[in-house]
Amino acid sequence: MSNLKKWFVYLTFIITAMIFLIYYLFPSEIVKKYIIFEISQMDPDLEVSIGNVFPIFPPGLRFDTVNVEYVGNRMLEAEKMRVVPKLASLLRARRIFLFSLNAYSGSVIGKVEIVTRNKNGQFDMEAKISGVQLADIPVIKNQFAFKLSGVLGMEISYQNGPKIGNTMRARMEILDTELQSENLLLNQDFMAFERIEAYLFMRDRRIELESCNFTGDQFDGILSGFGVLKNPVNKSTLELSGRINPHSPFLSPQDGILPPAILNGLKSETGDISILIRGPIENPSFSFQ
Repeated sequence: MSNLKKWFVYLTFIITAMIFLIYYLFPSEIVKKYIIFEISQMDPDLEVSIGNVFPIFPPGLRFDTVNVEYVGNRMLEAEKMRVVPKLASLLRARRIFLFSLNAYSGSVIGKVEIVTRNKNGQFDMEAKISGVQLADIPVIKNQFAFKLSGVLGMEISYQNGPKIGNTMRARMEILDTELQSENLLLNQDFMAFERIEAYLFMRDRRIELESCNFTGDQFDGILSGFGVLKNPVNKSTLELSGRINPHSPFLSPQDGILPPAILNGLKSETGDISILIRGPIENPSFSFQ
């Protein structure tokens, strides 16, 4: 065997042994505890649990059984999550990581940037959510008396730092939404919307609904206002106002919810009705202006 072949065999053996040792001797528990600690330092309202951590190639980490809770409410359950750093950024003050996971029949991909110029660093995250089934999300399925379903898509920009606190800006789109409850607008127990589009801004536990446009067979409309997250989450409160443009069955003489005379008196010159929505998210009150 030539010297070149011998060196190739030795090199292959060394690389294989290193990969074996890295994978099987990887300090999963140490890495897991470090990540959980760092997240709790950035936002005390966030609680993260991780089953196992494994190294992957290209260089990165795979997390098995990831659960995320916010203010004590389970928000995310994912069987697997991959995190890959941009290697050049690891030598800089601003470190960049790419992540991806599948959950609730959909996917989440995004980027995290961690600024470590001093011990009071900053955490930035951008994420895109697509194809997520609302009915499968634990906080919606388990914490509310109403039933909510639909396909969620969302673009999120989140920041956390000593100067700005916790802030999030998001654009949300929900398709084929169905809502079932005993206390909906005008005493209905079912509402359906083809499309809902909303723009949100959140600082700590206050959520500003900058605009929310919705279209459906029953009515179209627009809402804005704010909400305050509480624990448990079904005690969170809403303060919203807006306009709806009712269709059937609201306008049907036989099946109409309101008598035509009252309905026509509520309408503006453009044909829409002003509404107010106030109170706990699980059982809000509705009124007309």
